[in-house]
Amino acid sequence: GYAKRLKMALENAYGDFLNISIEAFDGSSNSFIKNMNEEIDFNQGFDVVLFEPFTLNNNGVVTIEDEQADIKKFHEELMEESDDTVVVLHPPNPIHAATYYPQQVSALKSFAEREGIPYINHWENWPDPDTEEINEYLDDDGSPNSDGAELWASALIEYFIAK
Repeated sequence: GYAKRLKMALENAYGDFLNISIEAFDGSSNSFIKNMNEEIDFNQGFDVVLFEPFTLNNNGVVTIEDEQADIKKFHEELMEESDDTVVVLHPPNPIHAATYYPQQVSALKSFAEREGIPYINHWENWPDPDTEEINEYLDDDGSPNSDGAELWASALIEYFIAK
């Protein structure tokens, strides 16, 4: 997926200067917050955390307001261990012809701006989600296929690696 592609690009660009780890959690933001101390070793003292909130998994399960509260709880936990940690948000992938989900992603972007949290809008790199073209970048489950992962990773790589 995009995370492994980003990790490889960062390692190629910065070598041993960075220590990169990828953590994955399959669930809603509420379940993540309940289990985050078992999932994440906050004692590592992260410098930068690229965080993909659980917006897609939250769709129909967790309200926008609760998702934002969960992001704040996660951010606060990071700050307790290292008050200079930078959190960068980016949304999950777009899906075809969604109605409420784009509103959730728009709310996430507004939240990031309001809170002063850097936000990478990789959706700008994708085809319009309301067209059939988006399906060329998604598998049958609506997850990014190889082309979608490459498109997503490219936006993140552009953000983190100056060329």
